[in-house]
Amino acid sequence: MAAITELEGVVLGIVDSLQPCTAYAVRKQLLASPSTHWSASAGSIYPLLSRLEEMGLVSTRVDPADRRGRRLTSVTRKGRAALRSWIMQAGDPQVAARVFDALRTRAFFLDALDPGEQKRFAEAALEAAEAFLSVAGDYVPPPEEGDIGWRLGALGGMYAAEARVRWLREVLASLDDED
Repeated sequence: MAAITELEGVVLGIVDSLQPCTAYAVRKQLLASPSTHWSASAGSIYPLLSRLEEMGLVSTRVDPADRRGRRLTSVTRKGRAALRSWIMQAGDPQVAARVFDALRTRAFFLDALDPGEQKRFAEAALEAAEAFLSVAGDYVPPPEEGDIGWRLGALGGMYAAEARVRWLREVLASLDDED
């Protein structure tokens, strides 16, 4: 079985947890996330679900209770195996190394800015990161609600946001030291 992409794994996981569900329900789940990493546009989700169906990883059926012919999607046995395999790739160093941080990427090139611009960059980035941290914290469900996977995933996002805020405070302090 061919490996699935990160987005395919995420969508398979959402379908698995909500099944049977509509493509719209998948979009809503992605839109509810404080992360902007995944696209939840109709132009990406509907073709992706069609591709997963062609691969035999999901199946769809028309909802008999819906006159508009809405389609309900479920994960197949093959899809469940692909999802489990995707999850278990956590030990792959390439998976662990996938960390994209647009602010950190920009920080590599601070020398292109004058000192005042560097400080404005750091202040604006810190303000944005603190705002995101608040949103990420609100996304973490209490321990008694939901399943452990959603809670732990949301905690990981919140901890990453906390680390980014700590780092940006250090960036700002370092820039202040250079004044």
